[in-house]
Order: sequence, then C-alpha cells, then structure tokens
Amino acid sequence: MRTRCPKTVAGLLAATSLLCAPQRVRAQNSATPFTLEQVMSAPFATNLTAAATGERLAWTWNERGLRSAWVAEGPQFAARRLTSYDSDDGQELNAVQLSRDGSRVVYMRGGDYGSNFDDALPVNPLGLPFPNKTEIWSIPFSGGSPVSLGEGESPVISPKGDVVVFTRARQLWSVPIDGSAPARRLFEQRGEASDPRFSPDGSRIAFVSGRGDHAFIGVYANAQTPILYIAPTTNRDGSPRWSSDGTRIAFVRRPGAGGPPALSAEIQPAPWSIWVADARTGTAVSRWTSTRTLRGSVPTTDGGTNLHWTAGDRLLFASYEDGWPHLYSMSAGGAEAAMLLTPGAHMAEHIRVSADGRFVYAGNRLHDSIAIFSVGETGELTYLTEEWTRGNYPRSFNFDPSRQFLYVCNQRADHLATFRVDPKTGGLDFTGQYTPVGNPSIIVFLDLAK
Repeated sequence: MRTRCPKTVAGLLAATSLLCAPQRVRAQNSATPFTLEQVMSAPFATNLTAAATGERLAWTWNERGLRSAWVAEGPQFAARRLTSYDSDDGQELNAVQLSRDGSRVVYMRGGDYGSNFDDALPVNPLGLPFPNKTEIWSIPFSGGSPVSLGEGESPVISPKGDVVVFTRARQLWSVPIDGSAPARRLFEQRGEASDPRFSPDGSRIAFVSGRGDHAFIGVYANAQTPILYIAPTTNRDGSPRWSSDGTRIAFVRRPGAGGPPALSAEIQPAPWSIWVADARTGTAVSRWTSTRTLRGSVPTTDGGTNLHWTAGDRLLFASYEDGWPHLYSMSAGGAEAAMLLTPGAHMAEHIRVSADGRFVYAGNRLHDSIAIFSVGETGELTYLTEEWTRGNYPRSFNFDPSRQFLYVCNQRADHLATFRVDPKTGGLDFTGQYTPVGNPSIIVFLDLAK
C-alpha cells in the first residue's frame, strides 16, 4: 500500500523537490552538454516557512537572478508567484514569515547577507544614482501590491499577528503589519538592540542590549514603563527565553570582553552559564555553570546552546562537557546537577521539543538516529527509544506546523525521510516516504506565535 503523502509534505515538495528535482534529473539524463550560463541560471528555492495555523506556505525563488516570493495553500499546494520583481538588481529576499493565521506575508528586501560584514548596507550592482534600501515589506497572502513597512532588519511578527517588530539604527521599532501607520521607535537605549522575543501573550518584548564588551537582557512593556534590565552586570548576556506562563526568562551569560591578556598562544576556554530571572522584578539566579575548560566552552553546533523550556518546569541545553555535543536537562528552579540525556560517542546536534513539552528529540549524526525522551509530571526525563533515520548523517530535522509529521534531512543520502509522530507515546513511525533532494541541510517551519 502506498503511504499517503501528508499535506504539509506536499507543500514541502512544492517548494523543493517539485521545483528543483526536474532540473537535476534532466542534467543526469540528457546527452546534451549544459553551459555555464545554464548552471549560473539554475533556479533555487530558499526561506521556506509555514503559518502556525492552516495549510499556507511561503518561500523565495531565485531564477536567473530574479528573486521573488512564492506561496502555496493546501490541499492542492499549487505554487503561485506573489511578488513581481522583474529585474536582476542584486536585491536579496530574506526573513520570509507568515502571520499566525496566514493572511499576510512579511519579508525583507535588500542587503548582502552572504557578506562578512555590513550585511544591511545597500547593494547597487546597477550603479543607480540612488541605490535600493534594505526594507521590510508586507503583502496579503491572497495577492496584491506589497507595502513597505520601512527600512530595517530582522522582522518578528507578534503573537496576535497585528504588528511587526524589527531593528533599525540599533533600536527596536514597531509597525502595523498592513502598513496602515508609519513605523515608530519603541524606545531609545544606549546599546544595540537585537534578538527581540515576544512574551507568550505578546504584551512584553525581551531583547539583547549589546554594549560592545558587555550586553544586557532588557524587557520592554510600553511607552510609560521603564525598560527592565535583567540582573545587569559587565558580562555578556544573550539568548532570552520566556517560560510558557511569561513569569520568568532564562538566558545565557558569558564573561565580558577585556581584562588581562592570556599568557598563552593556545586557544582559551569560553565558559558560560545559564541564569533564570523573574520577568517582573529582574532578579536572577545562576542555575548552571560550565567548567572552565575547552570542553566547557559555548557550543557552536546547530542552535548554539539550544536553550529551551519544557514541561515540568525544566530547561534543556547543549554542552560539550563530556567531549561530545550532547543534550542535558535540569529543573529551572532546583539545585540538582544537570542530567546527561544523550550519552555515547555521537553528536546530538539537533534538538526539538514537542508542542506540549512532553517529549524531547535529539539527533545523533554519527549514529544516524533520533533519541526520544519523555518528560514526566515532575519534570524528570526518561529515555524511551531511538529511531533510525532511514539514511546517512541526519543533518537536521523538524516538525510540520501541525506536529503530526517529522521530516529528517539525511544529508549524505540525498533525501528527506518522513515520519508520523504519535502524540500519545512520542514515537516516530516511518511513512515509507522518501523525497530525493540533493545534500539537504535544513527544513524550517516557523511557529511565529513564539
């Protein structure tokens, strides 16, 4: 019996395999030599994203240097061009997002985000007297003319889907998602604001305030309330993560820059710690501290520290403490030692948590498997099983927005493998669905309400 392709997978095929695979097949089967122009003109799909509810997808499409946004909707998932940029002017399309209900598409146009520095500087390969600016745009999913929301970067849609928060001139700005009013600066602070994170109810925004050699975690509520800085020090704080009830913020703390130079040419450790703060008072306590060794340094694998809140008031994070990038767990308010969840000679390089926080999934690349853990009522984690990924070197994996299916990028096997998720047991059941994709590395489904 042929396994029915889930609707979200059909949408994924519309954006990757359906659009990209034919060119690859033709190149392999055709006896006619292909030209350099054909190679340089090959179409490429990126920035695939999905609405948190419904069956709407959006992505960007680059063909012969012409960049445009495309969309599709279930159950047919017929691809449809949404924007009409018809010249190769070098302007990138990035940060594509859908509002929670899928009614609007937000994206960023301009800049050079493959450069080593100055990503947001205007790109002007045509030598125009006035180059294009890096702007944020919004357009109805149903179609129409895109509306500029203003110059800026890193747009984030609010949980309610009514406003977009972004960075401009080192500060955070807010604008109605339909562009019905000009963007306004939310506040002015001395540092460089970045990484905005809405609280679960959308009433507050946690952000990083970079100050050069140190950084704070700030919390903005409204124009009448002073910005709350979380336990400010001369350290470098980052990665703010809201608890599900919005009462606490977990974050990562690293030592500030400066101090006496190291008396050695050897690579120096980069220690770090995890803190938990009261989101109302700003007081914070240290919950975990790495060893001051190279193994204890800040992880550089996918997701960095992979700091997450889960059910049972527990925190998950990644560390190299035992010599491998592994996953650890601990209670947010306790004092017990962190629990190693993925022991063994393998890399736990991709971490995902189920929507209800009851199950944790960790990828093991050298073992070609995904380890599955359950989260108990009191927060303890129990190893359940591991599932073979049906391929070689699972580079990454992700859930679809409905959390019914999980897709694995088996990078060295050149395919995606599809698994059905059992919401009661957390188990993964292979559907028999393989999708040929050359060197797959990442699948992104953004839950924009978080």
